Amino acid sequence: MKMILCLFLLVACTQGEDLLNDQKNCKQNDISIMTRLCLRKGYQPNLKGCEGANTDQKLNDRELKLCKDAELKLKACKFTCDGKLTKFGYYWPTDEPAPGPDPTPGPNPYPTDPIPNPDPSPEEIYTKCAHVDINFHGTDFYNKISRSTPDCVEDCLKTESCKSITYRHSDRRCFFKSQRGGTGPTKAAGHTSVNMGCDRSHTDMTCEREGINFEGADIRNIVTPDIEECVLLCKDTENCKSITYWESRHTCFLKSKYGGASGPKKQNDLTSMNMECDNSPVTNLNCLREGIIFHGADLKHIITADEEECVKHCRDTEQCVALTFRESDHLCSLKSRRGGHGPVKAAGHNSMNLECDNSPITNLNCLRDNTDFPGADIRNLIVADEEECVRHCRDTETCASLSFRESDQRCFLRSRRGGQSGPRPQAGINSMNMECDNSEVTNLDCIREGIVFHGADIGNLLAADEEECVRFCRDTEFCKAITYRESDHRCFLKSMRGGQGPVPGAGHNSLNLKCDNTPVHNLNCLREDISFHGADIRNIVASNEEECVKHCRDTENCASFTYRLSDKRCFLKNRKGGNGPQKANGHNSMNMHCDNSPVTSSLLCLREDLWFVNADIMNIIATDEEACARYCRDNERCVAISFRKHDHRCYLKSREGGQPGPQVIDGHNSMNMECDNSDVDLSCAEENDNFPGHDILNILREDLEACVRICRDTTDCSAVSYDEIQKRCFLKRKSFEWWEKVSTVNYWSMNLSC
Repeated sequence: MKMILCLFLLVACTQGEDLLNDQKNCKQNDISIMTRLCLRKGYQPNLKGCEGANTDQKLNDRELKLCKDAELKLKACKFTCDGKLTKFGYYWPTDEPAPGPDPTPGPNPYPTDPIPNPDPSPEEIYTKCAHVDINFHGTDFYNKISRSTPDCVEDCLKTESCKSITYRHSDRRCFFKSQRGGTGPTKAAGHTSVNMGCDRSHTDMTCEREGINFEGADIRNIVTPDIEECVLLCKDTENCKSITYWESRHTCFLKSKYGGASGPKKQNDLTSMNMECDNSPVTNLNCLREGIIFHGADLKHIITADEEECVKHCRDTEQCVALTFRESDHLCSLKSRRGGHGPVKAAGHNSMNLECDNSPITNLNCLRDNTDFPGADIRNLIVADEEECVRHCRDTETCASLSFRESDQRCFLRSRRGGQSGPRPQAGINSMNMECDNSEVTNLDCIREGIVFHGADIGNLLAADEEECVRFCRDTEFCKAITYRESDHRCFLKSMRGGQGPVPGAGHNSLNLKCDNTPVHNLNCLREDISFHGADIRNIVASNEEECVKHCRDTENCASFTYRLSDKRCFLKNRKGGNGPQKANGHNSMNMHCDNSPVTSSLLCLREDLWFVNADIMNIIATDEEACARYCRDNERCVAISFRKHDHRCYLKSREGGQPGPQVIDGHNSMNMECDNSDVDLSCAEENDNFPGHDILNILREDLEACVRICRDTTDCSAVSYDEIQKRCFLKRKSFEWWEKVSTVNYWSMNLSC
């Protein structure tokens, strides 16, 4: 401890900060108690340069005894201070700002432009961020021998995934950690732990909640001299959002959620604190709903003086968005959902959301008289009228619509627009969506006469005509299309555009709420004498390919079709190119979107005498590589091809480079549809180093540059090792850290992402 303190003093002096004078015999624990507890709470010691803060905080009897004992010990070791914290950052206990430089006559000696701060050195990080006799537990991904803690820090800094270290002095073992603070600090003599960056700014302690326990969500607990050091450890622990400090036992509990797992609990001798909090005045009590319980969704119950204190506890709790206050015993129930699981009338209870809408109700034009939205119920209760029902819906999370029954003034809150399956005629019930479309129906040009949109039904009901049917669809969540049966005026609401595909049906008219009636201009995508095999949605007779295009436009997920000339049968497909092209006389196929641009740029990716093994979608005869590439363009899953020259066989591939990757085979040419032909930068290559294991495959290549290019062409290839003697290229499926490489003569290794 003395050695660490001396090192700290040396660094502090070099920075021009005379924090401590002649205190080699002072114990860090006594300094911490004085500077971080006593001075903060206004204690005025008889120590040179030390001044307590001007604060309303009071020391309890135990704390006062600690301060007096610390003062005696610090006097004996000739401790002095200038009002700043030592190891834990700077703190000025008075309300005065830290003094600036002495006034200097003449021009301002300080530049107006900010001076860039260079990256801190390992020694600076160590001095600022080190925790002595602390182990950052867990999240280890590598360990090695290092000469010192700063050397350990230096190695961590050059490792991208290293966020912190623990150094064990007994065997000079350096442990790399993937998280700041590991999974939390533990006491461990002879260990020093350091984050690669730390926050030593002054912490606002006004977030302290005395007599409160934030239960659960514990990351770790550890003994600390005071709550300030507990806060410091929370700052240094990834995902730590709050703490609870047990004063009599000096135990610090680090928490992963604001307010703990479910909120505060009153408990003497405990103090809790969120790292961030809202101490502003409570100004939202106009959201209070008197005589109402927000049922369920409880996080925690706690006794409070009034609703205002209840709001403050809700603010402190991570998931809290609402509360219910019971007047009889002052029980405050914190809620994880706006409105809980719905309102219930109950005298002596008041409830509120932290955020609410009290604006005037202006959407009663959405009311549908004598119509029920059945199902999707959240809650029901008695109300004065539809307007009050709307207000309850506003207050309830996920409420999208409501029904009001006039006979008993019962309000039904619903979680879906239009209820579960759409509107139903029902005398004496009025229903409405919180948002609606009352505009004129102007899309009747989307009607397809003599067509049924088969399947995908939400519900059905009687409607006067297609226009009324469209209005019902507008009012129903997920409704995208309708089919109207003229014989009995039955309106079928559909959850998919075109249902599950069109079917001829005399006396039926169907319509998508949105449709495309523009002229067909994409017949240049037609591929003659080609069938797109499989991936069928539905088939229907059509007069020609143009009509087939229109059916595909009207059908959700239709990406392509095949048209059979012999019987004018149109096959709608849910994938570009179906499951792949096949030669078929009398069949014409097309994608709704296609690329007919020249293939010349893609042919720059062609790799001669290479075969992309496996990952086949299908194969087809093609005149040359260019025709093969066009087949690939037309197929949704195709990203690469291999072309066998002797029989003109074209293989469409679903993985770049095939699976696992390329092989050298004469008479075969392969290419990815997209590739990287840019210059290879070999500046990152490491001579006489080998990346061991994690091989995808190995292949003969003439040099390291060719090896890197083949890696670029191979899915999942992240690094290479190259044997100069054997001319063998090893493709690797991961990038390697500096410590993983193995010294190997005549090998070169390189990460592609260096």
